[in-house]
Amino acid sequence: MRIGTYIFHKLIIALALLCAVSCAKDSTESQWAGQASWYVPSAPFDESKTDVFYLLSTEVVSARDNDGQVLYTARLTDDDLKYLTDEAAFVESQMFHTDFNFISPYYHQLTFEAFMLEKEQMLQEYNHVKDEVFSAFDYYMEHQNGGRRFVIAGFSQGAMLAVDLLKHMTDEQYSRLAAAYILGYRLSKQDLIHPHEKAAESDSDTQAAVPFNTDISPDAA
Repeated sequence: MRIGTYIFHKLIIALALLCAVSCAKDSTESQWAGQASWYVPSAPFDESKTDVFYLLSTEVVSARDNDGQVLYTARLTDDDLKYLTDEAAFVESQMFHTDFNFISPYYHQLTFEAFMLEKEQMLQEYNHVKDEVFSAFDYYMEHQNGGRRFVIAGFSQGAMLAVDLLKHMTDEQYSRLAAAYILGYRLSKQDLIHPHEKAAESDSDTQAAVPFNTDISPDAA
């Protein structure tokens, strides 16, 4: 009888611990839950409009930690945010006007110094940035999109990330994509192999990417 009571008490304690861990996980707030992680658009949100998920360009030229060591990915400083808020405001007002819900995450960026690394090391650093952007998109799809059609757009580093974001989407998410604007980066022949990577051939194409890049590279489409 005592053994049975002892085991019962142990089970109760174990279940309580599991509940505590589970509750702690549930209460962990996403970094994207706060407004400070997002650009604040000028136009009010309107459920009848199509969304634009916009990825900002590179602004962090160089960064160092407290010991003076070079950082290859960095959080935006207040000055960076001011500049990028200006960029987002320009894109919102001049490119998309008030016809769309404009959504743009403030993500850690690759610094210019990261692009000077050997390709393999640079890609390792880039993967950290890419994963963060994916998490921002996933948060947007779960909490903000509401089943609406949407546009993906990005400039420079943002365009590079937009290409990979197309591959990250589920087929259901991709079915609601209106278009992807790849500004200042190429869409390669290798990219076009992926079923979510389709280059626009006319102004009536949907679920297609519209790349605009002034550099010529051997693998460009």
